Amino acid sequence: MPKVIILGCGASAYIVKSLYPESIIIGKASLTPTFSLGLHYIHNKNVARLFPSEPLFITTVIDGQEATEETILKYKKKIYGESNRRYNNKPHQFEYCSVGYKFDIDKSFRPDIEGKVKSVNIKDKVVLLEGNGVSEISYDILINTIPLNIFEFLLEEDRRWSKDETYQFSPICVHIEQHPHISPMRIGNLVVNYLSNPVTPIYREVTCYHRNIVTYQSEHILTDNCRNSWTKAVINPGKLLNSGNYEYFVSILRNRNIYCLGRFAQWDNKIMLEDVYNDAVEILLDNRITN
Repeated sequence: MPKVIILGCGASAYIVKSLYPESIIIGKASLTPTFSLGLHYIHNKNVARLFPSEPLFITTVIDGQEATEETILKYKKKIYGESNRRYNNKPHQFEYCSVGYKFDIDKSFRPDIEGKVKSVNIKDKVVLLEGNGVSEISYDILINTIPLNIFEFLLEEDRRWSKDETYQFSPICVHIEQHPHISPMRIGNLVVNYLSNPVTPIYREVTCYHRNIVTYQSEHILTDNCRNSWTKAVINPGKLLNSGNYEYFVSILRNRNIYCLGRFAQWDNKIMLEDVYNDAVEILLDNRITN
């Protein structure tokens, strides 16, 4: 079997490790900040089974109303500042009523090698590390799950592949409140409200009634007021403001046995965890890797 190295220690890395335990993860000892904040839910049962998860009934609305093509497009324009025909379709995340799964990463999940990546030598297929006794590790296949704007500068080659694109993004902050709930539920109910009002920086509210706890979570585009109030809850990069310009760069890396996996690693705001799972399966199958 080829030697598979994974860079990063978030949900995408967790998925690959679950599918192929022989892979080796290089990353920080703790989970990425994105997974230390807030509620996590997914619709796909195949993905949910990889995580500690529980079923939920999910209701999704936009500005408190049932999602329609018109309200979805309005929401996407507000968030991404663009109009694209791909938004005319109703994606699964906007289904009014659906069954999903509340999930989290196993608390025992840790990288196989704790350390910071210094650089990646594409020619020799070697990852160079800083400190911790291990100076370098070779690979046959490298799967990158860290943000592309960081990973690009780890490469020991001319970076003109990216065509001098700038990485535009808006950090977000998450505000979370939890309160006891009077009527415990055997199966949790989750209400997701996407907001398209340009006056408020809040773009999504999530309310989860799970067992005897109700959790309210709001996600904000980062503002000075938000920064002062919830500095510890900032997710960076957060919302990607440009995407689709990096496919050439990612394809060049793929031809060199380097696979970028996940929304930030591919710098594509359309990617959901279901897509990460499907892409991970495809990578393993393409390289004839099985458990």
